[in-house]
Amino acid sequence: MHFMRRSHEILRIGLASASLGTIGYPVVNGVITGSLLLSFLLPSEVKRHDDIDSVTGLLNLKAYKKNMNEVVIREINLPNNHKRIFIASIDILEFSEINKNMGYTIGRRVLRGVSRIIKQQSKCLASARPYGDIFLLTYAADSVEDVMQDLHSIIEKSESMKDPLGFSLSLCSGISELQIANEEGVEVDIISSAITQAEIARLIGKRGATKINCYKSEYASKQLEKIKMEDALLKSIDNHEISVFYQPKLTATTREIIGFEALCRWYHKELGFISPAFFIPLSEETGFIHRLGRHVIEESCKTLKWLEKNGHRNISFAVNVSIAQLEHLDGKPLISHIRNMIQEYEITPSLLEIEITESMAAKDFNLIKQHVNTLRELGVVVSLDDFGTGESTLYRLKELNLNQLKIDKAFVDDVCNERGKEVMQGIFTIAKAMNLTTVAEGVENAKQAEILEEMGCTYLQGYHLGKPMPKEHVLDAIKINKGA
Repeated sequence: MHFMRRSHEILRIGLASASLGTIGYPVVNGVITGSLLLSFLLPSEVKRHDDIDSVTGLLNLKAYKKNMNEVVIREINLPNNHKRIFIASIDILEFSEINKNMGYTIGRRVLRGVSRIIKQQSKCLASARPYGDIFLLTYAADSVEDVMQDLHSIIEKSESMKDPLGFSLSLCSGISELQIANEEGVEVDIISSAITQAEIARLIGKRGATKINCYKSEYASKQLEKIKMEDALLKSIDNHEISVFYQPKLTATTREIIGFEALCRWYHKELGFISPAFFIPLSEETGFIHRLGRHVIEESCKTLKWLEKNGHRNISFAVNVSIAQLEHLDGKPLISHIRNMIQEYEITPSLLEIEITESMAAKDFNLIKQHVNTLRELGVVVSLDDFGTGESTLYRLKELNLNQLKIDKAFVDDVCNERGKEVMQGIFTIAKAMNLTTVAEGVENAKQAEILEEMGCTYLQGYHLGKPMPKEHVLDAIKINKGA
């Protein structure tokens, strides 16, 4: 068997072609093709299989770092060579969704497809798959533009891969330059730092929908902490850090629990509980909101089904959706996911409530109207959340095919004074005229609950009536409420 060196010198390696073929290297006429780090090493330096990623045939992170110094030394000591060394980090976007929706077999096929393009067509010196859907590439180039050109080619070819299942890929990458002080090579810490910089550049570019982004010195001081938080957030579901808590919703007259609102909680193993006021906007900024939203909907459907199996068949679950979810690809992925969850968990559609905010309806009324109609056709209940804080007109409220109004806490806070009562009564009059049920959220004391009941509010929700709780406490809360 032969390896082709970058200098076109052929080295004979005493390895069976079958063994290399089984771990993913393309073998053509007895010659291993592609840009492989192994192809730049002498026979005595060929690594064992434990240096190789078994899925793609690329190096793993340990081997990549260990052999990087030797590759760099060889490159910078070539005669008349003034090339600079760059590291690129490539990410397959939404890869976890491919694994989840299409299975790990398809996921591995995608990884092999991208790695095959890297090995066969890239001009990089070395390539590795350190973890998940991340690839690392080492380049010797005259300028960063040369590296960007090669990455453009990899991304374009990867995104144009055809698959019989019809899914499409999207990739992004970040670039850093390896700082070389002398001809004796670089230390492992310097290599690790360059890898981190490439990943930071990739993450910042990903946030801005940039396919290829180069590391800048200002990232270190201005963006590193936020990037770490973004990276932690993107891994939070896989790391089982995101949980769904449920806050009870009760009838105003009998104070019976008839449903729950699903609320996200993030507990980071090092940082502790992180406020939704921080991570929800960050999720929208990074695009993670789509996966997070799907996760909450599925967990709510699971819990709903679990309650049915425990004899509680009429408990509803409300889930908030954001404008970003409804605008993404015209809302088709979200609507499709809701439909699939109803079918998969065999739940009664009317027990699932989708909450949209009044400000969302005001921002893109026609889009929201279309989605409300589609959700109603599925049998799902649709609520207008934070009512009274947006810019809805009575005409628009009438045009939306809603089931329910959720009255913002700001109005509930004022319900104990005369002016507040008058405003609240006006809201109930409008709701009754439009045949809408009402939910007062943020009820914090018995006096508020009593007044709202007297005024004809349908449902109450707030800390006075029940705090958000994990799934494990939901069944006990229902039993206690019913006096069982």
